[in-house]
Amino acid sequence: MTPEEIDAALREDAGWAAREAWWRRRLGRIRPGLEPLPEQLARLRRVTWGLTWVPAGIGAIILGIFSAFGAPGIGLVVVGVLLVPVVVGAWVEQWRLSRRVAAYERERAEWAARSDRDRAGKD
Repeated sequence: MTPEEIDAALREDAGWAAREAWWRRRLGRIRPGLEPLPEQLARLRRVTWGLTWVPAGIGAIILGIFSAFGAPGIGLVVVGVLLVPVVVGAWVEQWRLSRRVAAYERERAEWAARSDRDRAGKD
């Protein structure tokens, strides 16, 4: 089924409206129906890479400053405490949202197929 056919099948289903409202809350910053989900995930992936490279650069600067004063171990601890959680959090969030989007698309296709079968059975 194409996305347009799925939209047409689900537009008439009142049960899907409630389910989609639940998914909208669960998906957070990913907004179904506004623009294609793969584009939103691609944008999120670019932001995640930004949240990887910027802290990495800041961490290199901090490590360089501490190394210049003869304490690279302290610099590593500071970078590990301040910047590593930002990077890890960004990647965990990206992974979590991509899995939720996949589950949403899977359920949406299943619901549309069920709706088509129900309509075909009524005819």
